[in-house]
Amino acid sequence: LSYRPDGERPPEMIDVMSAARLNRLFLACCDRVGTERGVEWTGGSCVVDTDGWIIAERSRRDAGLIRADADLSLAGDKRLNEHNDVLADRRPEFYGALTKR
Repeated sequence: LSYRPDGERPPEMIDVMSAARLNRLFLACCDRVGTERGVEWTGGSCVVDTDGWIIAERSRRDAGLIRADADLSLAGDKRLNEHNDVLADRRPEFYGALTKR
């Protein structure tokens, strides 16, 4: 287990929050709790909404199920605002050089 300042969430949860926001998706992060073979697991289980905010989580020491209500139709809307759309703003013509072998 790496150092984490008091009151901060595990890095795994921060990564999931970022991925959910960037892709406008609901995401679930399932992490282990407790100690196994001398390793203390992070316990960063959570459900994150399309804006990247945690809508359900478990504490580091609290094993069990998490539940969250999620309107999955919201994940179909890829607009961040009136000027930014995750899918419509892509520029695939720039990807060609990266994908050719």
